[in-house]
Amino acid sequence: MMVDIRQRRISHLCFAGVVTVGVVAACHSGDDDGGTSTSVAAVGSPEEFFAARVQPNLGYCRTCHVPGGVADKPEGRRMRLSSATGDDYRNLQTSWTNLGKGVESNLILQNASGQHAHSGGAPWATSSVAYQDMKTLLACWADPAHCDFGGEPPPPPPTYALLGNLESNGGRNYAAQFCENQPDTAPLPLDPRELISGSRIGNPNYAVYYNAPYKVCANETLLENQAKQNAILVAQGKEPMYTAKPRPTTCGEWRAAVERGRKYIFSNAITGDLIPVEGVWNMAKTLGYTIPTDPQAATELLRTVMQSRYGYPPNPYPNPFPLPGEDPNLTNGGSVQGPLGFVQTKDANGRWTGVVGATCYACHLGQIGNGEVSGDASNYFRKNGHPEITGGLPIGFYAGAPGTNIDLGLLYNDANRANGVYGRNSIQVVLDNPGYMANRSRGVNAADQEIVNVLLFRELGTLDWRAKLAEPAYLGKLMPTVPLTGGDQQTPAWWWTHNKTRYLWTGFGSAGSSRGNYFPSSTNKYDGYWSKRREGDFQDLDIWLNTVEAPKYPHGYCSNADGSPGPADNPYCIDRPLAEQGAILFHNKNLWAGGANADIERPAGGNGSCAGCHGVYSPYFAHQPGYLPDPRLVGYAGYVAPQAVAGTDSADSSLFNGLGARPLIPQDQVASVASMLWMFYPDALPGFIPPEKLSPLQNQLMGVVNSGEPARPANDGCSPLPIIGYTAQPLHGVWAAAPYFHNGSVPSLWDVLKPSDRPDVWRRQLAPASQANPKGEVGFDTSLTAYDFDKMGWRYTPLQCSDITGPGYLSCRAGPYTKVPTVFDLVTDAFKSFADYFPPAPEAVEQRAVFNTHGYGKGNQGHAYTKVLTDQERKALLEYLKTL
Repeated sequence: MMVDIRQRRISHLCFAGVVTVGVVAACHSGDDDGGTSTSVAAVGSPEEFFAARVQPNLGYCRTCHVPGGVADKPEGRRMRLSSATGDDYRNLQTSWTNLGKGVESNLILQNASGQHAHSGGAPWATSSVAYQDMKTLLACWADPAHCDFGGEPPPPPPTYALLGNLESNGGRNYAAQFCENQPDTAPLPLDPRELISGSRIGNPNYAVYYNAPYKVCANETLLENQAKQNAILVAQGKEPMYTAKPRPTTCGEWRAAVERGRKYIFSNAITGDLIPVEGVWNMAKTLGYTIPTDPQAATELLRTVMQSRYGYPPNPYPNPFPLPGEDPNLTNGGSVQGPLGFVQTKDANGRWTGVVGATCYACHLGQIGNGEVSGDASNYFRKNGHPEITGGLPIGFYAGAPGTNIDLGLLYNDANRANGVYGRNSIQVVLDNPGYMANRSRGVNAADQEIVNVLLFRELGTLDWRAKLAEPAYLGKLMPTVPLTGGDQQTPAWWWTHNKTRYLWTGFGSAGSSRGNYFPSSTNKYDGYWSKRREGDFQDLDIWLNTVEAPKYPHGYCSNADGSPGPADNPYCIDRPLAEQGAILFHNKNLWAGGANADIERPAGGNGSCAGCHGVYSPYFAHQPGYLPDPRLVGYAGYVAPQAVAGTDSADSSLFNGLGARPLIPQDQVASVASMLWMFYPDALPGFIPPEKLSPLQNQLMGVVNSGEPARPANDGCSPLPIIGYTAQPLHGVWAAAPYFHNGSVPSLWDVLKPSDRPDVWRRQLAPASQANPKGEVGFDTSLTAYDFDKMGWRYTPLQCSDITGPGYLSCRAGPYTKVPTVFDLVTDAFKSFADYFPPAPEAVEQRAVFNTHGYGKGNQGHAYTKVLTDQERKALLEYLKTL
């Protein structure tokens, strides 16, 4: 027998308990760099065989089975190693004895091969060299007459790291990663999400379970049907409105689409005209401010109020607004710098209108630190003038971060209070009245409620308003909000969009549908023509949005991959050995093993671990058999957790999955009726009936009475997903996505993993008084000093119900959360919504910073299966999540 000298060189790292990037697989059985091997003569004693063939494979075990490791508990201590590598032979033999001796019946082999429940997973398949070598040693210990150390080992397998980076853990958009050093003519590779379809849906044979298919919805049939529809419109003497275009197929086409999407999101109001700039200045006057005539002073006033009262960071991009009485067309848009998230519109002739509309950033932006957080400074986007994609702007602005600092409801309320619900300066699109009633807390908003309003009041095919009264200028201003809806949501991070199969929290829209991402922008005052003709623009915007990358954890590793001291030297740097323990737990620990969590429904497939729902992120596990159907799916998630599994507040999922449509539509018909909605691409199916060929009455009834069009099957990918539950999001940059759950009800990742620690009423740390506006108002503190790097979330103060003294809509119902409101609750809430037409009390601004989980749709229950974790396991998992 020959023993590989390179394996001996790797082994010193494994012996030291250092299972690190580039080493872990070698510690199992492989070479460290794939170079040529030099061999020496075989060994004959058990001790020599152990040192040459078995000890190199103990590195993976040593990650957890050492004092202080996650396996340092009564059951795990039966298998015990230490940092003293010279004791490995004795420690392993003692462990073998503690576990009942024997050979293949011993838990050393049973656990490591997956024949017995093991939080560390199954690193040694029964056919592997590591398994056979351990079996040979145990047979020798069991009976010295069976000490057979002959045989030449097969070549080592490729090595993969246990911990990865943004490239290797799937954190970068597939096209961005591929095209970085490719010419414009290079054909784009397959979007890995397209692998999450067909027989992989509902397949229980992988550690990761998929039940939510992905599909690119814009196909050739769509383009053909749109050409026919445009021809019908032209024949009727109308302008064409359909603008869908083929998806990019080369790196050059993709780059051009990204650039067009970037320009569109910064310069176009997806709402169209929303409120005259004069109305914005009226808001400042109503708040008691005098409007300066000096442009710089007026810019500072807007910045201060937008940041402290509404949570918007300063705008780092040019955005001209006119002063009162200023003609914007004489001053290139105006002499004042406007706020982030709102832009002045232009008319069909390219002239400034003096009217403001909202961009996507009105909801989808965050501020994290003051420039300490950044992306990869070497990548394509940083080099090509797209800093917002990778972050790192000096003000801490991060594109697509959850809008957890923003109080959009209060802004709507102030606009109504200053300009009236009706009138020239009023908000022209108000689908939730009053705004602060539907958006009950700073940091969340009722976006899904607005989308449902669109579904109710627009024709499903044409997107025209069903009647004049249904337009926002009328019905939207007459109907007060009754909170029997989806409740508030926290906007999901954009940096997850390219790594999941479904768009919304509820899994309702396909991530392969630019219409799914764009449909919320139909909350405008215009007809279907205005919305539909922007489809091509939104295809570009969607491609840009899919390039946004997660922010890197800002404090780096405490040690390098080889165990030497790392570049980071601070209390918050990542403990690499602990993170490696977390990686193993994340991908392997079955939270239902041994009868645990018997009171919670288990997912229908997967291995019961965190990865089973959220996906694989470790390059090592991505290449382990049985984890993924294809290693290209590293970092991708395609699971919508049914309500019985998720257990989180059900208001939003129930609304979007059909319960909100009752009694108009029977539950079993919701999916087929919704599939006729423009959002779900009925025009991409053969046999599509264009709305231009239907009578007005037929268009009115579409979606209530089946029109005879072909309906999409439930597993089509572009159809509504018939699962009442919530999307298990990818976890890149999850450290920066606090607070957590779809409704933002849990302040930190520690509280997610330890349900018993979750506060019922709490408030994030407020900014220091030095940042207050002249009225003394401050928003949330977004500096990194306000971030709790131990609990992984923004620092907060637990409160009691008695601490809430604001208006009625913030009332605190002590006691357990009521999942189904009583009749008394509904009547009371309806009355409050009428009462809230009156201006809120002055303390409401501060009280809206309080998160009250007793309110409707704001419960913090769910994700309770992590209750079975030990605190040491939670710490290891948090340390691993920092690396993603």
